[in-house]
Amino acid sequence: MKSCAKRSEMYPQFHFWQTVLDFELIIHQFVRSVRVSNFDLYIASQAELIPWFFALDHPNYARWLPVHVRDMLSLQDRCPDVFREFKRGAFTAKKTVRPFSAISLDQAHEQINALVKGDGGAVGQSENPGTLRKWMVAGPEIARKVEEFKGGFDEDGTTSNVTCLDRHHEQTKSVQEKFVHDVRSLVTTIEEMGNPFMEESMDLLNLNSKVVMPEKVVKDLNNIYSLEKEKYYQFMEERLNSNSKSIGDTIPRNKLVMFSKPGTENIKAAGRLTELKNDRALLQVKLERAMLMNSSGTRTSQLHRHWQLVVKCAMVASITVLTA
Repeated sequence: MKSCAKRSEMYPQFHFWQTVLDFELIIHQFVRSVRVSNFDLYIASQAELIPWFFALDHPNYARWLPVHVRDMLSLQDRCPDVFREFKRGAFTAKKTVRPFSAISLDQAHEQINALVKGDGGAVGQSENPGTLRKWMVAGPEIARKVEEFKGGFDEDGTTSNVTCLDRHHEQTKSVQEKFVHDVRSLVTTIEEMGNPFMEESMDLLNLNSKVVMPEKVVKDLNNIYSLEKEKYYQFMEERLNSNSKSIGDTIPRNKLVMFSKPGTENIKAAGRLTELKNDRALLQVKLERAMLMNSSGTRTSQLHRHWQLVVKCAMVASITVLTA
């Protein structure tokens, strides 16, 4: 961990991918908390996610998730019965006995609504109160019976084909083969284009196009951790602890310059230098691919088109040098 922190401070490329990795791990923790009905992990993962909503300008999530987490933390004192049920996993819905397959309650409600509506839905039934009332009462029960029939469940909620339900629905040969294929593709891409965690350049660049990001992007990336914590703590203090501001007041946006939208601000000389770096990096990629195609016996027409792109990149890079 110390070596990772050191490299993160030294190299912008490493810091970017380390940030992406940390963010995705938090998301995976949240998904796991729902799938296995772990209430403690559910609260902890959401608390970790909240600062990101402040930093990345998602005001609705930033405003109401702190309230939700605070309510969940106070359940043990305010509603001990509800807290015990949630600890047992009742904050999720289990439509099957398969492991790692629980879903959130709102998702379960949407799926039930889709089953109840069927092909025709509730269109036209809302005009007749009696018909709508019958549909609302009988619809869920009919949907339940249909699903039990499709799944082969017995009346006691079990199934005669237990062998197929003792594992996750993605534990099949086809899914595992696809996963292995994706892993191999990732390894091949890293071997061909380089490991981003081993990049020691002082620039932050796009791995595919090799476009160098402006200094503003690097600066915002380096400050995103401190900014998200600062905004989160300020929100909690002003709107939930001291009540000096209303929770509905506008949350100021940070407008960070992100990796996908680097912005248009550029000094003339710095712009030329950045353009030169981009053209040089793109030329290097094209040359490497052309050499690989040549050594692998690629068809002459395809190889000729690729070399034409290489020549064009070289001409652009030369013009940039002459006009800089």
